[in-house]
Amino acid sequence: MWAAITTLAWGAGPAPGGRNETPSAAASQTALSRSPSATDAARARQLASYSKLPLSFQPNQGQTDPKVKFTSQGRGYTFFLTPDESVLSLYKPSQPSGSLLPGQRAKAEAESSGVLRMKLAGARTSVQPAGDNLLPGRINYYVGNDSRKWLTKVPNYGRVTYRDVYPGVDLVYYGSSQQQLEYDFVVKPGANPRTIGIAFDLQGMSQGSRKASLAVDGNGDLVIQGANGVLRFRQPQVYQTVRTADSEGRHNLEGKFILARGNQVGFAVGKYDKRLPLIIDPTLSFSSYLGGSGPDSGSGIAVDSTGKVVVTGTTASLDFPHPAPPASPSANPAISPGMPRAFVTQISAGGSLIFTSFLAGTQGDGASGIAIDSSNNVYITGTTHSDDFPVTSGAVSNGLQGSSDAFLSILNSLGIITYSTYLGGSGNEDGLAIYVDGSKNVYLGGDTTSTDLVSRFDASGYQTSYGGGASDGFVAKLSAASGVSLVYISYFGGSSTDAITAVTADTSGNAYVAGRTHSSDLMVENSTTAGLFPSYGGGAFDVFVAKFAANGLNVPFSGFLGGAGDDEATGIALDPLYVANTTGPVAPAAAAQTTPRELPLKTVPDVAAALPTGAALYSPFNVYVTGSTTNANDFFQAHSGTVTNQGGKDVFLVKLSPSATNPVAFYDFVGGSGDDEANGIILDLSGNTYLVGSTNSHNFPTNSPRPGHLWRRMRGRQLRCLPASRQRGRLRPGVLHVSWRQRG
Repeated sequence: MWAAITTLAWGAGPAPGGRNETPSAAASQTALSRSPSATDAARARQLASYSKLPLSFQPNQGQTDPKVKFTSQGRGYTFFLTPDESVLSLYKPSQPSGSLLPGQRAKAEAESSGVLRMKLAGARTSVQPAGDNLLPGRINYYVGNDSRKWLTKVPNYGRVTYRDVYPGVDLVYYGSSQQQLEYDFVVKPGANPRTIGIAFDLQGMSQGSRKASLAVDGNGDLVIQGANGVLRFRQPQVYQTVRTADSEGRHNLEGKFILARGNQVGFAVGKYDKRLPLIIDPTLSFSSYLGGSGPDSGSGIAVDSTGKVVVTGTTASLDFPHPAPPASPSANPAISPGMPRAFVTQISAGGSLIFTSFLAGTQGDGASGIAIDSSNNVYITGTTHSDDFPVTSGAVSNGLQGSSDAFLSILNSLGIITYSTYLGGSGNEDGLAIYVDGSKNVYLGGDTTSTDLVSRFDASGYQTSYGGGASDGFVAKLSAASGVSLVYISYFGGSSTDAITAVTADTSGNAYVAGRTHSSDLMVENSTTAGLFPSYGGGAFDVFVAKFAANGLNVPFSGFLGGAGDDEATGIALDPLYVANTTGPVAPAAAAQTTPRELPLKTVPDVAAALPTGAALYSPFNVYVTGSTTNANDFFQAHSGTVTNQGGKDVFLVKLSPSATNPVAFYDFVGGSGDDEANGIILDLSGNTYLVGSTNSHNFPTNSPRPGHLWRRMRGRQLRCLPASRQRGRLRPGVLHVSWRQRG
């Protein structure tokens, strides 16, 4: 099974429309961005930068057991370096998050699946590892609710060196650009490589009667067969650098592993020049052990006004695995092995790390959504099971209320926490979606099992009582313009299972939410005027869409989308802002900011203030919803029989124009023979719609049926996939770029 990040772009014509109050054709309309966006190619490049950050090493300044001198974390593993051993702690995902009930996600991301300990046989034990090659970017650890133990600005190193572990032999650990862990033995002139020996402790790789074993296979690789998979050290590359007056080159030599008793391994080296340094380089590979993926997952990505990309998600903990219970506690609270934590990573436009911040308590935490405001502050939401999750003064709720709570954390542009709070009741909550508007109002969406979630706060909204069933959706609005205060919180659910999985807002502070529901009695308001259905379509889940007024007390419209299949919304967006000017040219101060280009959120009120009499900010407020369906045939109940699913799940995109004569402006589906899902949606200044998601379809449509093109129908309009030669950005394996434009 493979997955590709897929970027789809639907074209939108010269100017969005569809509402009755659209300005006349004579009115000038200039696009303004409500939020920072990126083209599909740029977003893909930023995602690639994140995945290619080099492996690095952090000195232990209190983030783990005092015995550890350096730590490093890659996809699915944490690596610890102590004065006398190196320890590799491996993790696997324990359960797909999509099948989990509220409150289970953060706890189910990872489980320990093996610990490999390695010592140098007969080496000097007094050697202290030292960091080399200081890298840009710093690490912040917000672990526990005692701010005195929070660690900030921990440095990053590209290498860690143990000098003279044997006479004339250094051991150097480093990482490749693909985040592979590597190490070299550097044998100085005149030193003896036969003194090198590695003793492997396989106890942590065994499980019950399934004992781990060590062997050299036919390819010369050192293979550790563990209870949960295979670790492989590739046949060592042995070489010397030969310099002449005119050139410098690498001279490869023969080398292999030699097994000894007691799970000890040495190296045999062919003839070499003893006057030159000798490098022995075995590479560690454990992709087969992890099954191709680890517990570390990115769940949200955003781009700030300066082009920096910020990623959030969940990662395994950095706990040092003791072979026996530790004699003394570590400096920070001990997180249970395998318990995940939330992370935020910011990368410069050039692809280098600026910061990574970890947020965690002791019982498992994970981030699900991210947003950025006009000052480039970062907002994340997710789920915590920890009664010691990091919170700050002024928190809306400063303690865990149930088995799990949602959380909201705000970090500045350096990754330093400025605000953090719980949000929950006596049951379970998940924060699943987040949006920040131009006035720094924060909108959260998620799911809850708490019957007292709304009653705990003196800021109730549209639905004050729990609807019943396994879970309800919830939506909350907080003001972060000056301090943080709760504006409203409301349930949105019926008697079965409901969750809000996407949220956005307009410039008037109205919230638009979408999600999944199995409740046939979900509240329906003016559904047909918004292009929605008044009744549940069937299947395990239907999509719902709803608009909440700025004060949260009423819902102007709500309703269903979906049929007999399983349908779920994962993204929602609105049209960009326009300047509608009917009395003449826009004032110079506004004109400078209303050219068709991306603008930070803070310019929206500036532009509004600078507009001349008769000009106003305008948005058609068309609502765009994306997600997945297993039955495109009757997704639109009134248009059944026109489309069939291409595989298990297909991506859908719907454009709704509430109050228009035809409120369903368009809809379309795309997919291959496997499962295809959209995870996010954004619009550019021309009204083009971009989706990002994942697919395991080997035949995901990119160039059929006509070579280099993709044709599909969208309410009578043809969409054309631009040939690869016309797509911006360089195409890379595993990333699909599809730019769609409307025709006709």
